[in-house]
Amino acid sequence: KFWLRPRTCQIGFSELLRCVRSIFIAMADSVAMPEFFGHVSQMQAAGADGDRNPRAPRLLCDIPALPARKHGGALESCLICYKEQPKYAAVGRCGHMEICWMCAVRMRGLLKDFRCPVCKEELEEVTLTAGSRAGRGPAAEGLRDAKLGIVYGSPEIKTEVERLFEYTCWLHGCKSSSACFPTMGALEKHLWEDHSRKFCHTCLLGRRIFLHEQLMYCDEDLGRHKRDGDGPHVLGKALPALPAHADCEFCIKNFYSRDVLLDHMYRRHHLCTLCERAGRKGEFYRDYGYLSTHYEEMHHVCVHEDCRRGAYRLVVFPNEAELRVHEVAEHSQNDKQRGSKRQGNRGVLPFTMGAASYRDEQEQRR
Repeated sequence: KFWLRPRTCQIGFSELLRCVRSIFIAMADSVAMPEFFGHVSQMQAAGADGDRNPRAPRLLCDIPALPARKHGGALESCLICYKEQPKYAAVGRCGHMEICWMCAVRMRGLLKDFRCPVCKEELEEVTLTAGSRAGRGPAAEGLRDAKLGIVYGSPEIKTEVERLFEYTCWLHGCKSSSACFPTMGALEKHLWEDHSRKFCHTCLLGRRIFLHEQLMYCDEDLGRHKRDGDGPHVLGKALPALPAHADCEFCIKNFYSRDVLLDHMYRRHHLCTLCERAGRKGEFYRDYGYLSTHYEEMHHVCVHEDCRRGAYRLVVFPNEAELRVHEVAEHSQNDKQRGSKRQGNRGVLPFTMGAASYRDEQEQRR
């Protein structure tokens, strides 16, 4: 710490701030800090909450954001995240250069959206560039990512994009901040042993964001986060609120939100459509066995063998009248055809019909 005495200071306060700002920028350049720190300026708010409350959620990347730097690129501001003058911009064959490099990587790498956000044209490749014009020639060897469909304008851009997907601890003051862990499990072990923090695995799977944007929780606070979510009273106004997680009682599994849980219920479990029409919304059953039992107990099931699906009876009607109409329409004609077929086959059977008495059988044996 140091103290400034305004009476003895020979320079103006605004000039002093400019000097301090230039020192911070020089320090950032000397340690090659990634440019994405500027994208998460809301970390300062989260860090302040963490200082007041040690149990508050904490961003994996909690290094205070530096003052905004104008890189003088071709893009004035990103169409998606509104970052002003980002370091790199993305452009495709359609010619629209409207989004920054981080939003382009997020769309293609996390959201699997390969369309131009302006004209919606499907783009097989986009180029990340620092200039106003993207190179039209072939990309240099090693500067094309076929999986993401990205052509890097320089090796520096490729390095910064690759750092977005590394398992790195970006916590301020961490002794292992320069290390890249080989697996997610190794990073989680480091965070727990060195910082007493852990990720919410439901958020890791449900939130389509980069790893450095994820929140970490202490062991006592993780249950509260899953049960109640994180609102502005927890995260402040700078970070987006997170919903309470929802549980599937059939699978004993946690889902990011109720919308994700509902999608899972429709795909993996079974809904009674008759109860749904009657106003009893959202009654799901674990599998066909439980659904068949519900049908037999609560509704009118067709017991004909043609309507059996293996061991289950799944042809069901809301009332007996509709069941009778179904039986007449679907099964009476089939039963008549089966009966006539049996009678027609009686003349060609290799034995005669009838039965002898016990006395006749004894006389024949003599």
